[in-house]
Amino acid sequence: FLENNRGIQLRSLIERIKLYMEKNPRFIGMSATLNREDYKQVKNFFISDRTTDVLLDNSKNDLESTKSYYESNIKKNSIKALEEIYNYSQKESMLVFPNSRGDVERLAVGLSRLGKKRGSDTRYFAHHSSVSKDMRLIAEKFAKTSKRQLFTICCTSTLELGIDIGSVDSIVQYNAPHSVASLGQRLGRSGRITRKNILHLIGTDEWSLLQGLAALSLYEEGVLDRFNPITKPYDVLAHQVISILLEYTGMSLENLNNINQKYKCWNQIEDEEYLELIEHLIDKKYIEILENEAITGLETEKLLRGSDFFVHFETQNNFSVYSNDKKIGEIPLSPSVQTGVNIFLSGQIWKIKDIELRSKKIYVSKALDGNPPMFLGNSGNVTNEIRSRMKAILEDKTYWVNYNDNIKEVLIKLAEENLKHEYFQWIEKNDEIGLRTFQGTKINRTILLLLNMFDKDGKYKLDDRETYISGTNIKRYINNIIEKEFEEEKIYDYLKNNLEIIELYLSSNKYKELLPLNLKINYIIKNILDLNGAKKYLGIII
Repeated sequence: FLENNRGIQLRSLIERIKLYMEKNPRFIGMSATLNREDYKQVKNFFISDRTTDVLLDNSKNDLESTKSYYESNIKKNSIKALEEIYNYSQKESMLVFPNSRGDVERLAVGLSRLGKKRGSDTRYFAHHSSVSKDMRLIAEKFAKTSKRQLFTICCTSTLELGIDIGSVDSIVQYNAPHSVASLGQRLGRSGRITRKNILHLIGTDEWSLLQGLAALSLYEEGVLDRFNPITKPYDVLAHQVISILLEYTGMSLENLNNINQKYKCWNQIEDEEYLELIEHLIDKKYIEILENEAITGLETEKLLRGSDFFVHFETQNNFSVYSNDKKIGEIPLSPSVQTGVNIFLSGQIWKIKDIELRSKKIYVSKALDGNPPMFLGNSGNVTNEIRSRMKAILEDKTYWVNYNDNIKEVLIKLAEENLKHEYFQWIEKNDEIGLRTFQGTKINRTILLLLNMFDKDGKYKLDDRETYISGTNIKRYINNIIEKEFEEEKIYDYLKNNLEIIELYLSSNKYKELLPLNLKINYIIKNILDLNGAKKYLGIII
C-alpha cells in the first residue's frame, strides 16, 4: 500500500472514518519487505497523535533455491523450462510467476497438456486480471482447501499478496521480478508451515536471467529496495473529493474549497493546485454548484454506473493491434511502445507503423529488418538496486559460485559484450550505437524523454528489459544534454506540446481524466520521471 494509489485511498478513508469515532484508535501495519531507511516515512502513514513504534522481527525462514537457464525459442516457451516446472509440480504445490498474462496462459496450457498426456493428478490453473472472477475463485478455493491433491497456479501479481490461499510448497519465478520486495512477497506464500521458502528461478532470456539473479542475490543478503511514494497524487484527491460529496450528499462551497486544509492526508496539495482541480471538476460537470452549495454533477453519475468507482486498482491499458485492417491481438501500452519498434505477437514479429491514442489502435506490418522484438512483459518499474546489482554480478565473479555452467556461460557472454572500461557503456547492436545504463526504469524513461526532447528527429527507443537506449545521434545528444543541462520548466513545456506522451505516461491511472492538463504534467514530472536520478547518472550537478 505504500507506493500506489490504493494505499493513498486507504489513508484518506482512515482519516474520514476517524471523524465518526468517539475514541482515537490504534493502528497496526505489517510488512515483510520494509527497508530500514524507510521507517520514518512509514510512521507517517497513519495520521494519528499517538506515538508510532516500529517492531522488527529478525527471524527468517530458511531459503532453498534452484537456478536454471534455458534458451527460449522466441515463438514459444522453452520446452525444457516447461518440463522442469512440470517435474516440480509432481511433488510440490506451487505458484508460478511469469511477467505477463500471455506467459501465464501459455504455461498453464502447456502444463495441463503435459499432465493429461502423462496421467498426472496435479491440477493446473491460470490466475490473472483477465480471467473471470468465478474462475479465479475456483483456483483460490482449491488452493485453500486442497489437503492432498497437488496443484499449480500460474499467476501474475494478482496472487503476490492480499488474497488468502493458504500456504504452498514452493514458488517458481519464471524470468525476473521487478523488485526485491516483489520477490519477497512471492516467497512469503511458501513455507508457512515448514518455515522453509523454496524458490525455483528459471530464466529463458539472458537479461531476465541476470535481473532474476540480482533480485535473489539482494534478497539473500537481506537488502530490500527503498519504497517510492507517490508525490501529490492529484488523481486520488479528485476521486476522494467526489466521494466526500457523495458521503455528505453535497456541502457548502466554502467547505468544498477547504478539503485540502481540513484533511491532513491532503496537506501536501497547495491551495492553488487544489482550487485549479476544483475548477476543472466543475467545468467538466463532475461537480455542480447550486447557489452556494456543491453537489455531484452529471458526469459523476456516469462514473457511478458500475461498482468499480470505489476501488483504485491500476488498469492495464491494452491497445488493439491491426495488420491490414485485421486484428491480430492486444498489447499493453507503455513508453517502450513506439513507432518503428518491433514487437512479438501471435507467433510473428511485427513493426509498429502508427499508434492512435484516441481509438486505442496500433497498426503494424511484418518486420523484415531482422531486429529483435521489444520485450512487452508487464513487470513494473525495475528498481535502481536491482540494476546496480546486475552490473555488479557481471563485474565480480565471486557472485557466480553457486551458478551452474549454463548460467556462467550466459554471464560470460553478457560481460564480454556489455562491460566497457569507461563510465558510459556504449554498445553497438544491430548496426546502431546505444547506451547500456544499468539504471532503474524511471531514470531510463527520463533519459529517453530528454533525448527525444533535444533531438526531435532522433526517434530514440528504450528496451528497459536490457536497460538499453538507442538512436541515431545518441552520443552527440547525451553530451548535448550534459552541456546544456535541463530544468523542470523545459520538460513541462515539452510535455505540454506533446499531449500523446502525457496520455502514454498516464495510461494506467484510472482517474486521470479528472485532472486538468497542468496537474497531469506535474504528476508525471514528480512520479513517472526521475529528474534527479537522471542528473546524477549523467554527472550533472544537482
